[in-house]
Amino acid sequence: MEQEIDLRPYVNALLRYWWAIILSGLIIGVVAVLYTSLKEPGYRATTIVAFLEPTQSVQFDTRFETVPSKTTILKSLPSLSMSDDVMTQLLADIGDTNIETVTQLERHLSAESGSDLNLLYLRANSNDPELSARLVNQWAEIFIATANEIYASRGANQIEFYVQQVEDAGTRLTTAEQALIDFQGISRLTLVSNELASLTDLQAAYSDYSTSLTRLGEDIRAAKAQQTVLSGGAPGVAGDYTLLALQSRLVQLQQLELAPITIQIAVPSGAATSTQDQSQFLNSLEAAIAEIQPTVSEQLVVLEPQILALQREREALNNRANRLASDRELAMETYKTLSRKLDEERLTANDYSVGFRQVSRAAVPEAPVSSNRTLLALMGVVFGGVLASLIIILYTWWRK
Repeated sequence: MEQEIDLRPYVNALLRYWWAIILSGLIIGVVAVLYTSLKEPGYRATTIVAFLEPTQSVQFDTRFETVPSKTTILKSLPSLSMSDDVMTQLLADIGDTNIETVTQLERHLSAESGSDLNLLYLRANSNDPELSARLVNQWAEIFIATANEIYASRGANQIEFYVQQVEDAGTRLTTAEQALIDFQGISRLTLVSNELASLTDLQAAYSDYSTSLTRLGEDIRAAKAQQTVLSGGAPGVAGDYTLLALQSRLVQLQQLELAPITIQIAVPSGAATSTQDQSQFLNSLEAAIAEIQPTVSEQLVVLEPQILALQREREALNNRANRLASDRELAMETYKTLSRKLDEERLTANDYSVGFRQVSRAAVPEAPVSSNRTLLALMGVVFGGVLASLIIILYTWWRK
């Protein structure tokens, strides 16, 4: 069976010693009031630091955009104000006081954000009213300088950083420009392009010449098939027209200057040439074509590797030139961008209408911080009564 807990002895004991509970509460309450009365008065000085947002933004280059989290920054301000760097600098600036360590200094200071996160309340407590005001005002000055350097880009380090970056970008730009100049001084790109264009035109001419020879051979075979002899040995009309067309094409080919290819065949004069003369002309022309075509094909074969080699060389030179030009353009763009950003930093560094400012300088407090004696007395009475009740309960349990 489960053992039951009997609370009646404890209740009876509390009722029996009620006077002790009340007496303990009164004694501790009186002690609390006496302590606050005899304690040396303390003074509190308060100042307000505000974060002023910019109404307009200086931005010469949209590729540089600062996007900090405003809420995160504002929530971190109390911690930043109590940081070791700020406390150490403040301790060095306050001079001859009884405060000798950062830990002692922190006991005199407190920081909290207001209902509006743009406001930060800094407070300093001291037995000396002038010291409390001096502490909080110097603290605000050091904190504002630190916060503006970190969050508002007002520090000299920021400008020095961009000055160095601009100088480095200028050096890279000069190097890229000189590399492009040096390449242009030894580049064979124009010569290769001209030579390639010449060989390409020559190849096109040989190719057209070969095509014309092929068609001329086909026309010769067609002319042989169309040869008709009328009575009396006169050639037919169709044969005359075909012969005239072949003669015209032959004259055009002879006018082309493609060494080492020439067609040395006499063109028959007149259209009323005998069938035998026409046949001899066609046979000699067909033999000349058969002799020339291998030479044309050989020239095309010789030109092909030369053209391919020049194409490779031209492409390599083009790639090299494009890469150097791209490096120069990139270096130029980087230099311009960093120069604009440096101008932005120089303008914003001198703009004191934004960032952190002390909007309320602390005055020397005239009256000490008053303590609520009534509340302290009530808290002492409650604490004394609870403590006495706990002792009575423990004593009753021990006796039982």
